[in-house]
Amino acid sequence: MARILIIEGDRATGTLVLTLAQGMNHEAELVADPTAGLERMDDQPFDMVISDVHMKPLNGIELLERIRAQHPKTRVALFSSDHSPELQAQAKQLGAIDFLPKPIRIDRLKSVLDRAQEVVVPAVVERRSAPRPERPVEDFETVVAPFYPGPGLKVVRQRLSWVAQAKSHVLLDARPGVLSREVLEAFHRYSTFAGASLRIINLETENVDDMRERLTEDPTGWLREMAGGTLVLLALDALPLDVQSILAGLLRNDFRGRIIATIRGDPDTLVGEMKLNDSLYFRLAVFSTRIAPLSEAGEALPSLLADAVAASKAWLGEGTPEIDQHARGPIIAYSWPQNHFELRRVADQIASRLEPGHAIQIDHLPDAVAGAHWPTLAEQLRLTANAYIKRVERTMPDMDQAAQVLGVRRSSLERHSADNTRPVFTLDIDNVTSVPWAVAPKPTESKPAIAPPRKVERILLISGDELERANLVGRLLSPDREIVEVGHALAAVSELKLAPTSFNYAMVVPPCAGLTIRELGEQLQRIEPVMTIALIDPTAAPGDCEPYDAVRARPETTLEIDELFTALGKTSKSDD
Repeated sequence: MARILIIEGDRATGTLVLTLAQGMNHEAELVADPTAGLERMDDQPFDMVISDVHMKPLNGIELLERIRAQHPKTRVALFSSDHSPELQAQAKQLGAIDFLPKPIRIDRLKSVLDRAQEVVVPAVVERRSAPRPERPVEDFETVVAPFYPGPGLKVVRQRLSWVAQAKSHVLLDARPGVLSREVLEAFHRYSTFAGASLRIINLETENVDDMRERLTEDPTGWLREMAGGTLVLLALDALPLDVQSILAGLLRNDFRGRIIATIRGDPDTLVGEMKLNDSLYFRLAVFSTRIAPLSEAGEALPSLLADAVAASKAWLGEGTPEIDQHARGPIIAYSWPQNHFELRRVADQIASRLEPGHAIQIDHLPDAVAGAHWPTLAEQLRLTANAYIKRVERTMPDMDQAAQVLGVRRSSLERHSADNTRPVFTLDIDNVTSVPWAVAPKPTESKPAIAPPRKVERILLISGDELERANLVGRLLSPDREIVEVGHALAAVSELKLAPTSFNYAMVVPPCAGLTIRELGEQLQRIEPVMTIALIDPTAAPGDCEPYDAVRARPETTLEIDELFTALGKTSKSDD
C-alpha cells in the first residue's frame, strides 16, 4: 500500500481518482489546491502526488519544481486538458513520471498507480498485473478449454484465468456470446469467494423498474445477500444511468464480496456516450481486461472454427479438419454476432455432418455464414468516417471545436449527429482527395496556390515501461515526426485499427502486456502490411524476431537515431 496525494480543484475528477486509488488498496487523500497539498506534504511523507496542471496560486509545473526540490523521493504524475507536446516534454524534463491527458483514461491512471505500489511493495505490482492463483491456473484453463479450444484462443483462456483469481471487482469488455454460464460459474468456483453464493443477473433482460425499486427501498439488504460471494452483472451499460448511480453509491459501503461486470464496448467510449456512470466505472475497474469479439479475429477465424470442430463431442475424426479455400472467405467475412457461443454451435453442426478425413466445404456452413459477404468500399468508408467523427465529438469540449477539427460546418455536423446516415464528407477515390461535404470551396480564378503539406512520419511506439517510452519520445521528437505512444499490446492493435491515418513505423520495446512479442509483431504486420516494424531489443529470442523488419538496440544519440531510421528506410515495404 502506498500513500498518494491527489491535488485537483474539480471535485468530480478528484473524487474519481481518489476512488480508484482507494480501490487498489492505496491510502489516498484529496486536496483542492497546491498550497494545501504542500502543507500536507510537510506534515507527513507521500509516495506519490497526482496533480492537475492548471491551478492557482501555483500551476502544476511550478508545483512539480517545488516537490522535486523539497521532497525528491516523491513521485509526481500530472494530468491536464492541455495536450500540447511542449507542456508534456517540460513536465517530463522536470521529473514527472507520466503526463495524463484529460479526459483521463483509466488504463493509463491504473498504470501510474501501479508504479506507486512498485515503490512501496514490489510484489503488489505482480499481483495486480496477473493475480496470484489460489489454485493452479491450469485447472481453470482445462475447465474452460471446451469453450475456447485450440492454440488460437490461448490468450483468451489466460485472461479469463486472471479474472477468476482476481480478489477485487472486475470490469470485462465482453460482447454477447463471449461468456457462457459455465464459464461464469467457473469464475466463482475457482476464486477465493467460492465458499459463498453466486448470483448472475443479465441486465439486458432484467426488469429495470423492479431493480430500481429494490435498490431504492432496501439497498443494503440487496447487497447483503451477496456478502462474501460473487455477483455477476452482464451488460452493465444496458442499465439506465440513474440506476448505475444508485449502484455506485451502494458500493461506497463495505460490500464484502466481488462484482464481475461486463460491458459491450470500450469503457471510455461508453462514459463519453453517457452509457456508463463514471463513478461506477472507477469503482469496478480495479481489475479490467477485454475479450475481443470474434469479428476482430480476421484471418484467424477459419483456424478457430476448425479447432472448435475438433473439440466438438460430435466430431468422429482424428485431429483438426482442413478448411477448403472457398469456405475461408465467408467465414472471415461473417460478423459472428453471438461470438464464441455461435462458433461452438456452428462447429457442432459441421462436426455432425462432416466425414472424417474430408475438408470443411462451403456447403457445410450454415446459410448465414456461407452467404456472408465483404462490405463494399463505400460501406466500409462510411463506417470508418462515422467512427472517426464520433471519436472527435467525444474528445472535443463542444460542437464548434469538433467541426473545426473535422473541417466541416457545425450545421452539417449537427445534422449528422441527429442522423448518422447523412454524409459529412464526400470522398473522391480516383483522385485520392477528401473534400468536406458542406464546405467544399468553389474554384475561382484568383484562388492562391496552396503549398503542398510537409511530409510527417507517423510512429507507433509500444512499450509497457513508461520511463522507456518517455526516454524514446524525448529522443525521437522532431517537427517531421508524429509519435503515438501506447503501453499495452492490445491497445496498440486497437490504435492501429482505428487510426484515421496510417503509420509509417511501429517500434516495439518490451515489456508489452497482453500478447507475446512475436504475437504482437504478427498482429501489427497483419493489420498494416506496408508498415515497417522494429523491435528495440537486441537480446530478443530468434523466434520473436521473425515478424519484425529490424531488431536494434535502443538509440541513445542523434547519430544512432539517424542510423535506425536509415535501416528502417531500407526495409520499408511501402514501395514493394
